[in-house]
Amino acid sequence: MLSDDDLEQVIVKMMFVLVFIFFKFLHRPKQIVHPYRNAGSQFVHNIIDGHPRNCLDLLRMDRNSFITLCNILKEKNLVEDGREISIEEQVAIFLLTVGHNERNRACQNTFQHLGQTICKYVNLILRALCQLGREYISRPNNDIPSKIRFNPRFYPYFKDCLGAIDGTHIPVWVRTSEQGRFRNRKGTLLQNVLAVVGFDMRFHYVFAGWEGSATDSRVLYSALDTEISPFVIPTGKYYLGDGGYPNIRGLLTPYRGHRYHLSEFSAPGARRVTSKEELFNHRHSSLRTTVERVFGRLKG
Repeated sequence: MLSDDDLEQVIVKMMFVLVFIFFKFLHRPKQIVHPYRNAGSQFVHNIIDGHPRNCLDLLRMDRNSFITLCNILKEKNLVEDGREISIEEQVAIFLLTVGHNERNRACQNTFQHLGQTICKYVNLILRALCQLGREYISRPNNDIPSKIRFNPRFYPYFKDCLGAIDGTHIPVWVRTSEQGRFRNRKGTLLQNVLAVVGFDMRFHYVFAGWEGSATDSRVLYSALDTEISPFVIPTGKYYLGDGGYPNIRGLLTPYRGHRYHLSEFSAPGARRVTSKEELFNHRHSSLRTTVERVFGRLKG
């Protein structure tokens, strides 16, 4: 067993070793966090000039659409080239972030920019697209959709139909105090987004912000009653909705208690249509699947 003097010497020596290690690593040269300044421009170059699949996989948009979007934003003066970041790189930052729910730190590493820079251009492109959306998310005209007009299965029975509506769950980030009502049974934070689309698969109206636990009918009534950009259905026209919506003026829902989904009619061994209610539901479902295809393309 060490005496008190020996123990004191051991402690002093250990202290000298610790101080030496501390000062040795304290004065080591600092490393630059993002040393590759051209990483972002090279990323965009690989997207544009590389294999077409790369753009679709990373930005969830084909190459021609990506270039067209950048040109439109540039022509309308909604965004402009930065000192070191081109419009194409700005749009790529935004699409990678929202398309894959990418974290800010991951985008910092991909594009070799500061977190503030990534956040700046995500918000900048978001505001530009919101302004651009006013030209592309438009009210429908009163013409009969060609999908109905030239199909005897639907015309003249659905001649006043403009499209279909449905709700879809989209991931969302909210304050900790609000997470309870946005969390589903799997623990994911979601919002219930109401989308109204035409049979040409173009959006007529979008209403976001409701928590994922809200019912589709509740979101619909909120969209109809909101003071800012409400959902307006032209007089004499209507949209198709599934059984989760009420059968109110401007909205046509299927017969309840009868087969409705196309899979119920096409399943092996399924019986043929046996009543007028089932015939209506089958054609109603055939038209309403347009909105489901839109969601599939949006999330695919």
